[in-house]
Amino acid sequence: MSKDHKAAPIWDLFPMPNFTPAQEEYKACLKDYAIPPWFDPEPLALQEAPASIREASLFLSTFYKDCLPEYFVNRFAEYIYSSNAIEGAGLEESETLRVVKNILATGSVEDDEVLISPPSQKSKLLDKKEVTQHVEAYLYLQKALSTNFLSQEILLQAHKILTRGIPAAKGEQGHQGKYRQITVQVGRPTEEKSIESPVPLEKVEPMMAEWIEKFATYQHQATDDPIAAAAKMKLEFVHIHPFLDGNGRMSRMLFNALLGQHYPHFLCVFGENSKERTRYQHAIQQAINTGNARIFSFYALRRAVKSAMRQLNVVKDSHRDIDTPTSMINKFETIMRKK
Repeated sequence: MSKDHKAAPIWDLFPMPNFTPAQEEYKACLKDYAIPPWFDPEPLALQEAPASIREASLFLSTFYKDCLPEYFVNRFAEYIYSSNAIEGAGLEESETLRVVKNILATGSVEDDEVLISPPSQKSKLLDKKEVTQHVEAYLYLQKALSTNFLSQEILLQAHKILTRGIPAAKGEQGHQGKYRQITVQVGRPTEEKSIESPVPLEKVEPMMAEWIEKFATYQHQATDDPIAAAAKMKLEFVHIHPFLDGNGRMSRMLFNALLGQHYPHFLCVFGENSKERTRYQHAIQQAINTGNARIFSFYALRRAVKSAMRQLNVVKDSHRDIDTPTSMINKFETIMRKK
């Protein structure tokens, strides 16, 4: 997206994939989720969660298109803000919303300067680039995967757009759009609980080739539970940590891209506030440290359900004549139930 990019209608910027897998039934398998003892989800509602989220996403996609596309824009801005905030990057929420709205409305991206100072010397330019390029990378990935299966070329280009001109944690340049050449930490470098990636450098590229092939398979083959599949893929990506910087944001984009194969215009937001950012990081670290992907899968399911509920509540509050959201919300509440 360049400075002279011609703005497209909002739904042209978020195209649906043209090879969505034929799926007769969505159903969760309880063994894919590690449910904490303080949760008490209704078993049948939990099994039906993938189907319920699809029903909600189809309803919301139609509602956004027919009634209030700006609600989707606000949701997308919240996603960009939250994903950046997990990494301690980007602008404040209100500024992020303003910048995202401007980009989607005009296609204007104002800054392309290469930054030479490390992120410790934060600048307004850096903050803004972390927003504008995040949006640009997401839109690129969305469009590319609407007509293509994921490839290494698409993955590296998305990363290049996301990190273009932005130095890594210690001021490194030249890492954009390339697999890492050094050992890295899983987590933000400033965190005491960051852990060294266990994947040796020589295994990064072959493991990513395998990961990309698996992702592409999920794009065109049916899966009973898209949430569990996307959560597993995200966790594997974080474990490999293929890039010097930008791994977290890339993993969340790819998570939502895979969900988008089944749930039209559905955005699962992680880390919208400090408490949720702590929960998100804890779920990732606990799953990696114990080798139990089911821990993060249940966390991801709860985030997906909560994302659906929040969007449905917007519809409910603004269009009281519509009954559908209330029935969907009631169904989701039994999944979120605690003891």
